[in-house]
Amino acid sequence: MSKLSIATVAEHLDLSRQGAGRVLRELGLTTAAGLDEIRRRYIGQLRAMASNNMSPERERLLVARRRLLETELRRRTRQTIAVDEAERILVGAGVAARTRLAHADRQLRAEFPNLDEKVFAALRRLHNEAMALVADEILKIGETE
Repeated sequence: MSKLSIATVAEHLDLSRQGAGRVLRELGLTTAAGLDEIRRRYIGQLRAMASNNMSPERERLLVARRRLLETELRRRTRQTIAVDEAERILVGAGVAARTRLAHADRQLRAEFPNLDEKVFAALRRLHNEAMALVADEILKIGETE
């Protein structure tokens, strides 16, 4: 097979001689590669360039969509918590509240022995209401496994 000339490659690719020489350099080929290989690699290069070169409007649209999706994902992940994590937090808060409230009436009586009985009765009622909020059912959540 005879060696191709730049002019033949340029005519085959519909380029100027300078353009054909530039393409061959970019592809790392010489005219010895043959017209089929040069054409195949040139078409591959054109396809790669076409996929990388999008209109500015299309690029802005894709960037805006990506930002919107990232924002939505951040918003949703902040509002979402795994069920097991929610159970752990709820049970932990229940245990902490019950522990803190346990024997509060006795502690108050010891700290303030002269406390008026009506005030003490009101505090005991509030204490019992608070303890009811942290009912045993809440603490049983973690035992469902």
